Amino acid sequence: MATNYKVGWVIQGQLLGITHHFASLSNSDLSHIIAEAPLEQAEANYHIIIDHRTLDHAPSSLVELKAGSILGDMPPQLIMIVAPHLNLPLEDDGQTRQFYVPDLNIAAENLLMEAPELDWDHADLNFFPHG
Repeated sequence: MATNYKVGWVIQGQLLGITHHFASLSNSDLSHIIAEAPLEQAEANYHIIIDHRTLDHAPSSLVELKAGSILGDMPPQLIMIVAPHLNLPLEDDGQTRQFYVPDLNIAAENLLMEAPELDWDHADLNFFPHG
């Protein structure tokens, strides 16, 4: 059975990527994705990019992600949500900051500023389709 998403390390242990191929992604889908993520390999201050370029509705807020235990016991430091048609404010709960950005390039630029320790020399630049 094909899934409507992909999850894996863009930068091993540092930057988890999540993308999906359809217009709908429920909190249940996102919960399954995070459960499949290799978070046992995550470094202490890992980050996530969620590619919601095809999403037809507003993505989950940081409060929803944490309330549903979708992020698990080791939440990321930063979450970059790529959602071109949304202009939502930064969310910050003191532990995780969630940014909404219009494209992958701006997500990468923000990560360069916010997380300069990321090892971009070992990034899987083909992780996101049509990136």
